[in-house]
Formats: sequence, structure tokens, C-alpha cells
Amino acid sequence: MESEQNYFKSPEEQRLYAMCYDMAKITGALVCRVVQLEEELRIKTEEANRDHTTKLLNSSAVETIGNKWVEDEKPFVVIYFDLLNFKKVNDTRGHEIGNVYLRSVGEMIAKNTKKNDFVARIGGDEFIVLLDTAEAIEEKHMIAHYVIDRTSTLIDAYNRDNFSEIDNIGISGGYAIFDPNLHTSLSSVISEADISMSLNKKQQHINNKGSYR
Repeated sequence: MESEQNYFKSPEEQRLYAMCYDMAKITGALVCRVVQLEEELRIKTEEANRDHTTKLLNSSAVETIGNKWVEDEKPFVVIYFDLLNFKKVNDTRGHEIGNVYLRSVGEMIAKNTKKNDFVARIGGDEFIVLLDTAEAIEEKHMIAHYVIDRTSTLIDAYNRDNFSEIDNIGISGGYAIFDPNLHTSLSSVISEADISMSLNKKQQHINNKGSYR
């Protein structure tokens, strides 16, 4: 069988081939390491943008996305949710079950959103939804009401099935429609949605004779 040296015209050519082969192995290893580092960075970035308990987006991620939407004057709606009497869940069942409850709430909120919407937990018992909606104003109102009402219905049913011994737990929601002529930042839209939620919570408090807080 013809020896490997016979493939080369000279010893110099053979040495050059060996050098190129070694460099290719080193380059390949470096490329693999770069890909690995990029994947590690992606995972860390993803983790940094997620709420530890619910695995939803966190407030930092919402600010990044929402402020970009404001900057681009992208049509959207902010829904602000606040759990009612969530402390009773922790006090009655413990914080571990309380975390299960929060995850379940996040899942029920997400069930009523679309692929391009974003759901986040921004506080102990507060959630934000960014609805990506280019519909007319009237339809935006309808969509926001649907998400709030449907979420409330799901959570009420969940509470009856799993926490029947705990009275007056639920959720309150409010929303705001982004208007580039009125809102200069995401925080201004969220503030308006928060006020809307607070007014709805106050009405729920009245309707239930002070049972909600």
C-alpha cells in the first residue's frame, strides 16, 4: 500500500499539511467553545428574565419589552392583575402551597393570551400582561375585558375546587390602552392600568361587604 508520504510532493508540503490540520483542530475546538459560551449566556439571560417561582417573565423583562414597544409606538394593552386575600393562602396552607397557587394563577392568566403576548409576575401577588394588539380601540377594550373576565372565572373555579375552605380569595384586574400621545414610557401605561385595577378592587370590596382587600 502506498505510504502517506507519497501523497506529498515534498517534506515541506507534508509539514504544511500537518500544521493546517492542527490549526483546523484548534479552530474547531474554539468554535465549539464559542458556541457553548453563547448557549450558556443565552440560558443565563433567560434565567435572569424569569421569575423564580412562576417561571413567568419578571419586571425587568417587562420593562425591556414594554419600553421598546413604547419607543416603537407599537399598539398594545397593559393588564394589571392583583390577587385578593392571597395572604390567606399562605397563612392557611403554608408558603409552599402558596407558591403552587401563584404558579397556577400564572398558568391561568397565560391561557387567555396569544403567542405574541407577554405575561409576567412583577411582585408578590401582582401580575402584568402585555397584549400585542393592533385592533381598533373598541376591540382593544373588548379583548382586555375578555382576558380579565375569563381569568377571573378560571381562578374562581380553581379556588372552589382546591381552596374551598378559604373564603374570599380571588383576583382583580384593570387595564390601560397605550396611546403614544399620552404615554411617554411603559411606567405611565402600567400606572394607569394599576389605577384601573384599584378601582375595580374597591368595587369588589364594596360588592362583597368588605371581604376583599
